[in-house]
Amino acid sequence: MNYKVIHLGEGYNDVYELLEVARTNRQRLRHFLTLTATTPEESNPYYSLAMILAPASGARFQPVYICREGIRSLSSKRFADFKRLAEDLGLPTIELEVKKSDAFYDLAQYDAYLLGALKVNRMLETDQLAWS
Repeated sequence: MNYKVIHLGEGYNDVYELLEVARTNRQRLRHFLTLTATTPEESNPYYSLAMILAPASGARFQPVYICREGIRSLSSKRFADFKRLAEDLGLPTIELEVKKSDAFYDLAQYDAYLLGALKVNRMLETDQLAWS
C-alpha cells in the first residue's frame, strides 16, 4: 500500500476545503483526526485537522488530508465545524499528540513521521501478506 500526506494548507479557507473533501468522499472516510503539537518553548499547542480516506476502488494508495497546525484553540469555529461534520457522518474525532512539524528538517520527514504514527496506531490499511 502507498500512503501520502496531502497538505491543504494552514489557513481559514483550507479547513473548509478539507470539509468539502470529506462531504464528497463520505463513502471512503475512515478517520477524522485532531493532532495536537506542542513544543517545550511554547505552552499553547498547535492543532492540525486531518482525515484518512480508504483507498479508491482497485487502488493501492491511501490519502491522508491535513490542514497543518493552523488552529490555536479548540474553541474555534473551524474546529467546531470539523467536529460537527464528523458527528453528522457517524465518525468519532480521534485525538493524537504529535511533534510539531518544524521539529523536522523538512515536510517530507514530518510526513514520514506522521505516517509512522498512524501505522503504529493502526489507522492506515495495510497489505495482507499470506504466509505459507
